[in-house]
Amino acid sequence: SSLNYAISILVSKGYEVGAYFFDNRVEIPKASSVSERPLNWVHFTLLGNGILPDARVRFRTTVKISNKLRKLAFGDLHGISPIVWKTVTTKPNDISTTFSSESNDVPMFCANMTPAMQKRVLYIRHYVAERYFMKRSDHTNFSMSIRAKVTRVREFHRNHVDGAEFGTPIEKTEMCLDFDVEVANRIVQNGAHNEMEQFACSILRETTELAMELKKQRLQFH
Repeated sequence: SSLNYAISILVSKGYEVGAYFFDNRVEIPKASSVSERPLNWVHFTLLGNGILPDARVRFRTTVKISNKLRKLAFGDLHGISPIVWKTVTTKPNDISTTFSSESNDVPMFCANMTPAMQKRVLYIRHYVAERYFMKRSDHTNFSMSIRAKVTRVREFHRNHVDGAEFGTPIEKTEMCLDFDVEVANRIVQNGAHNEMEQFACSILRETTELAMELKKQRLQFH
């Protein structure tokens, strides 16, 4: 079956890019999108009080890289994937398959990948499934749209201990609320400080309400 995945590549000590791929198992995957690692302009955590959970808020931007940097990251302008996926067969009692994912696909470096290029690959994220939900937030005459994204992911990190290319995958489910950036842009351009306060309160309110609902269902929320 086809695969959606992302690779984090370290171009230099202070510069990291993320590349997204779609593998249809027929053609050699090429990067559909390559951008800088997201830059966090605002990143803070509001600590809960035992009843209310913690809330982490980020304002960040991403920028697509130039062809010159793309060639530097991959060694060519085509953005050919440095890894391929192999389906492994395991025994039911194999302790190395304790994760619950149905997928037995594991990443391996392509045969023509140099050791230098292999060292630059930090980790791989295999997107097993993604679901999107839309919602309108209306409070005190202030309205904006929210997009919730729930992602089931298998994350592979480089294994530097036993010589294996990648370690056992970490499987997790992530939930992210994306708020309408255009609303924030309009508020800043108009200098409407009271609306900015309402915008910030709406973010905290929706995040807290969602976290409380997940807590009621006994789900761990990060």
